[in-house]
Amino acid sequence: MDKEKVTPIEGLIIKQKGVFDFNTLYSGIAKFLKEYGYMLHEQEHTEKSKPLGKEIKVKFTANKELDNTLRKVFEIELHLKKTKEEAELLSGEIRIRIHAYIAIDYKEIWTSTRYRSLLYNVSKKYTRKSDIKHYAKQLQEDLKDLTSYMKLVLGLED
Repeated sequence: MDKEKVTPIEGLIIKQKGVFDFNTLYSGIAKFLKEYGYMLHEQEHTEKSKPLGKEIKVKFTANKELDNTLRKVFEIELHLKKTKEEAELLSGEIRIRIHAYIAIDYKEIWTSTRYRSLLYNVSKKYTRKSDIKHYAKQLQEDLKDLTSYMKLVLGLED
């Protein structure tokens, strides 16, 4: 069964061509998420040499538990193409994809049986609705702050 989620904003993409400080961007994203209370998990980090320059792909997930059924989740993918090193910086193309959502019953406590699922659906509809809305608004603010930071490091207008 697919996990239920609430997505305040469907995927966000930031693109940049030029010179940028990848190390500052990467470490800044990690620091930002930790300061906001998220646990960071790097899922992939690959580097491939290509004729036009190095290709780097980094994927990670950041989770923040809200209670025993809800958590905020960021899925972030950094994809760099045609990169060449210039002193401490990289030149090339970077594409950042961010997906943020509230995972509902992520531990599958309430969906393990039909009876529990029915109880949880009633609870979610009548008592948890305001909590979920509140957390979705917080997630939107976190996403706005994170994208503003990324754009600042990349030299883009916010």
